[in-house]
Amino acid sequence: EMLGADFPVEECRARMRELYYAEIAKNGIPVKPGLLELVDFLKAKSIGYAVATSTARDITLRKLEITGLTPHFDTIVAGDEVINGKPHPEIFLKAASLLGAAPETVVVIEDSVNGIRAAHAAKMIPIMVPDLIPPDDEIQSLAYAVADSLYECRALISALLRERI
Repeated sequence: EMLGADFPVEECRARMRELYYAEIAKNGIPVKPGLLELVDFLKAKSIGYAVATSTARDITLRKLEITGLTPHFDTIVAGDEVINGKPHPEIFLKAASLLGAAPETVVVIEDSVNGIRAAHAAKMIPIMVPDLIPPDDEIQSLAYAVADSLYECRALISALLRERI
């Protein structure tokens, strides 16, 4: 609105995506250490899992393809498939529904502050693996745990499973 009604928003978005994809094609996308081991663990325990991301579906699928992760994720809920973005819980509730899981049994692994807020609002079990922004006191109080890595998340999930037996 500030730039006027004739500002070419869609052209700018298209150019941004073009530059973004060129950059990731050149440098790749880092995958958090422990991700594949965590996925293997969840599969071995017959625990359903999903990707619930604020990123649009087309970009999400492209990123999964570039990283070679596409075969590992059948259930994906993207930001353009919900009305309300994080910190609203809608995206996590939709993912839980697709998995056939009760929200209070769902562990959400998040790296963002708004993701932790959304998981907590959904009455799920939020675990934060900080990326760029460390958790403050509020986020630490909302999170079930703050983990240093996805390897640690596996141990936390194992402990949760033992608690529920």
